[in-house]
Amino acid sequence: MRAWIKYLVTFAVVTIVGSMAILLFEVRITGCSGYGYGSDVYLGQCASKAYGDYEHGVFGLQIDKRAIDSLERAELVILGHSHAMVGFSTLPTRQFFDGRRIRFYNASVSGEYGRFFDFVLSRLHLNAKVMVIDVAPFFAGDLMSAAGKFIVENPNRAMIEYRLKQLWQTIHKYSCLARRPIEGWLCGTVFSTFRSAIDGGLIADYTLVYGSPLSSRPVTRTAHPPAENELRIKLAEQFFARHRLNPGCTILTAVPTGDDFSDSAKAIADALHANYINPSIDGLTLIDAAHLDVRSATAWSRQFWIESEPIIERCLERARH
Repeated sequence: MRAWIKYLVTFAVVTIVGSMAILLFEVRITGCSGYGYGSDVYLGQCASKAYGDYEHGVFGLQIDKRAIDSLERAELVILGHSHAMVGFSTLPTRQFFDGRRIRFYNASVSGEYGRFFDFVLSRLHLNAKVMVIDVAPFFAGDLMSAAGKFIVENPNRAMIEYRLKQLWQTIHKYSCLARRPIEGWLCGTVFSTFRSAIDGGLIADYTLVYGSPLSSRPVTRTAHPPAENELRIKLAEQFFARHRLNPGCTILTAVPTGDDFSDSAKAIADALHANYINPSIDGLTLIDAAHLDVRSATAWSRQFWIESEPIIERCLERARH
């Protein structure tokens, strides 16, 4: 009997250790570039098929305590897709909040929709008095990215995989910053994006993908059928109700992109009595079909915060009293 117990225990240990070793290899970070690391900066995405996404785990599984603490303490939180991540990761954004000593956090996530944020917000204790939501796109029913769906539907397995990715990232960061002999193998040239754990800001060098100088495409203006906007209004109402958002202190926008959602954002804001701010600036351009270039993001975000300031001040003042 003892021999069988010993055999079964040994078999279980070998199986577990072997499985972990295989999984550790499968989520390896080999070849990802490390240009953006800093003391409070993590790698959010790597184009390597083996490593891929990390930022979904930061928000969906709360695996980075610094990031989650900063997010939960923030007085203003931004939600959205990569459009908002790029559009608000600008110098004017930091200057606006630093100058007023207001804590903010850009919690936008690449390729993501409102359904993933349902999962995220239900697990956080936000202190935010003002919410900014980029409607381009956000209220999209049950749509969710593959990374988000994996976390929502397989939280235990996802936790294991993202913890292993976290381990790889610690080794990768050391290799890239310290420039050790393993740099050529571990710290390579595969395109990566980085996020600030303090305010969620994006750090990305798109010349590594598109070359230099970057191409320039004009922002497009389109309109959506009334039926589409009616559906988005209904989905927005449900989202506001689930998370008890205050319409008077929620700002809806549509960060300029290759697929314009400004009419949807305006329709939703009007229906829900929320705020709609979307500066109209001539000559905005994209580095690809979706994301503002630095010049355009700088100009657009500067004007956005100027127009948003009265709402932000009113909501924060009311909360403090």
